Amino acid sequence: FLKKQPDLSPAQRKEMLEAAMGVLEDKEFATVFAPGGRSEAPVIGRIGDNTISGRVDRLVITTTEILIVDYKTSSLAGSSAGEKMAGYELQRDLYALALGSAGDLESVDTAWVFLEDASNPVEKTLTRDDLKVVKTELTTIVGEITSAGTSAGQANGGREPCGKCWACERMGAGPGTVRTTLF
Repeated sequence: FLKKQPDLSPAQRKEMLEAAMGVLEDKEFATVFAPGGRSEAPVIGRIGDNTISGRVDRLVITTTEILIVDYKTSSLAGSSAGEKMAGYELQRDLYALALGSAGDLESVDTAWVFLEDASNPVEKTLTRDDLKVVKTELTTIVGEITSAGTSAGQANGGREPCGKCWACERMGAGPGTVRTTLF
């Protein structure tokens, strides 16, 4: 993966590889990489009439918990992981809603790990009540995006995001993204 990134210098590639290996070898992450955990796990959910899909970097599902872990290689550029997380909250909420809706668990645990500061993951537990609020908010957002009221809703008759309007920016979608496949 790193060799395919033309904008990275050899020093940056080495730094990123060392950060990734640090996570893999860290005992705090043992549960995440234990047998039964899944890599690049597909996630599919419904928001109104829209199918939302994505891939979770690591997913652990047991009889008592769901743990979603997503790794971010983007630079923190002087920000804290918590500050940078603001751009990924929607992604986290979509994943948690899709997976939390599938079971009878009381909550979904999430951890977004910025490899530049892997020892400080941004963790959040979303309860059933949190997921109800998230569902309401996401239903509104996805409805606005897929309506004719945004550029995303106008591109390809509402089937392909434009990548230019506020809605696409918020959803992380761009041209060539298949209908509401967001992450």
